[in-house]
Amino acid sequence: MKAVIYIRVSTEEQAKHGYSLESQEKQCRDFAQQMGYTVAEVFADEGLSAKDLNRPQVRNMLLYCDNKKKNQHNIDAIIVWKLDRLSRNTQDFHATINPLLAKNNIRLLSATEGNDDSIGGDLARNIYMAFAEYERKMIGMRVNAGMQTKAEQGIYPSKAPIGYKNAKDESGKKIIVIDETKAFFIRRAYELYATRTYSLKDLRNMLAKEGFTCGKKPISKTCLYEILRNNFYTGVFNWQGKTYTNAKHKAIIASSLYYKVQDVLDNKGGARKQKHEFMFTGLIKHDCGRYLTAERHRDNVYYVCAGKKNGNCKTSRYIREEELEKEFTKLFESLLMPAEWVEKVQAEVKRCYNEFSENNELSIAELSKKIPHIENKLDTLYEDKLSGIINNEFFMRKQEEYQTELTKIKIQIDNILKTTQSRFDFANSLIELCKDAPSLYQRANIENKKIMLNLVCSNIAIKDEKLLVELKSVFSEMAKLANILKWYPQANSNRCLHRERVLS
Repeated sequence: MKAVIYIRVSTEEQAKHGYSLESQEKQCRDFAQQMGYTVAEVFADEGLSAKDLNRPQVRNMLLYCDNKKKNQHNIDAIIVWKLDRLSRNTQDFHATINPLLAKNNIRLLSATEGNDDSIGGDLARNIYMAFAEYERKMIGMRVNAGMQTKAEQGIYPSKAPIGYKNAKDESGKKIIVIDETKAFFIRRAYELYATRTYSLKDLRNMLAKEGFTCGKKPISKTCLYEILRNNFYTGVFNWQGKTYTNAKHKAIIASSLYYKVQDVLDNKGGARKQKHEFMFTGLIKHDCGRYLTAERHRDNVYYVCAGKKNGNCKTSRYIREEELEKEFTKLFESLLMPAEWVEKVQAEVKRCYNEFSENNELSIAELSKKIPHIENKLDTLYEDKLSGIINNEFFMRKQEEYQTELTKIKIQIDNILKTTQSRFDFANSLIELCKDAPSLYQRANIENKKIMLNLVCSNIAIKDEKLLVELKSVFSEMAKLANILKWYPQANSNRCLHRERVLS
């Protein structure tokens, strides 16, 4: 007589009770020998629950035993260590396993439980299965309760998403920490996508080339989309329909950046892919209202109005890229500020920063008063749900409403704190830029040159075959100051005389 052995262990059982696969197999083989069976095959599922039959090896075993398949193995018995190794679901046992056994005349034998074929034996077996299902549900209930307790404490009760890793602190307590090798790419993905200059596909391709992986494979478009939709990276988490803002893990990105990316995703604001990358496409508008487009002829790149190709524009001429590059270099040269004036300007910026900070403290105090009131509403709402006073649909709707209100207030506070600092940093960055603008521009790649031109210029146009550049107000003032200092070295900051440049 021939038999197959099926063994299974979950991670929890193996850790707590020592029901190892090796121990189960040995007892099943000893039992088979005592009963006169030759073991034809052993099927083992490791780390999987028996809540259903969605396990690879149990499915392979059932196919192996089914005589209707091409390979007929003539199996007489299936031997398990305990019946609950095969299934902890009475419906699966009666609807799938029993019919297959009866059809193929196969006995189901347990190495540690009774195997009586009488009516009493059938009753005992049904009782075993009922208790196995009951035990599975009780375990699930205890696990869910434990996870819920962790969530209430601000601990995400599951595997950390990409960008974080599960770890243990000095006391051995499980925690979630930032995985800096991945977090760098998470930040980069959010920051770049928020600029609206990348499509999801283009961003994925770029990050994959830079070495961003999801598991062992390069990041996929689907994985990237899930990352950009996951608020876990802002220092909160969702669990069983509730958002927990008391999360213990640290944020990788700011909430404001997360919501900015959500707006881009919701409005499908990604950039369209271009066939070639040219330096000044999409930047310079012709007199007729159309933008200049680029063409490559042999080793040179030429720019011409997009309307010239279909004959709608009669006045545009071809301009070599080198001509435009030369004029833009002159533009950045016009922003140069003498080093001796940098400290004076920075001191004035710092004075303004201190004034803004004092006013901001008052605004933050007013906003902070609203937070406890909303948090109390959330606590009451959750208690009402547990008590059955409100249904789940109402809870979800109001919880989202309160949570959104709370998040917006926190973002306002965060923005107030960051805006003044960012303005201070931005002002200093502008001053540093004006100290070394031509050199920075010449060293930049195509992408960064576009960024610099977009930063400095509010409008670039071709009119009467001349290049006209309109600077943004802050750079316009700096250009005026730079020109004053060049022409009048002893001048003070109250002078308004300046030299204007028309690029042609």
